[in-house]
Amino acid sequence: MSRMQEAMTRLAERLAGDGADDQGSIGETVTYTRALDGWSAPVTALVGRRRPSRAAVAAGLVEFDKEPKDFVIRVADLAAIGVTEPVRGDRLTISSGEVYEAGPRDGEPVFTRIDADQAFRIRTMLESRPV
Repeated sequence: MSRMQEAMTRLAERLAGDGADDQGSIGETVTYTRALDGWSAPVTALVGRRRPSRAAVAAGLVEFDKEPKDFVIRVADLAAIGVTEPVRGDRLTISSGEVYEAGPRDGEPVFTRIDADQAFRIRTMLESRPV
């Protein structure tokens, strides 16, 4: 099994609740703010750094002055706060106060569905840091 397959298997187990707390939550609490109306609510997300693909770098699609992060959030968790799909401009605020804005990045769309459509992988860029 490749390293990527192993990582996806671990993620699927976490999303299914294996090794999580009693509510099946793993990750950290972030504040999800909808671009449409500014409404926000806490959700649990797996937060990770993102490295652009070599193809995206070669094609000039990468903005190196921005700090990318990917957020993995269960589809059911977003549905519970009224979000059917992430859209460009949605914002995610992490515990440090940094705000990341969802948007297409490195030639990829705002989000992709992963783990048999049970979760969204949302692509973001750093929008602001607390002062």
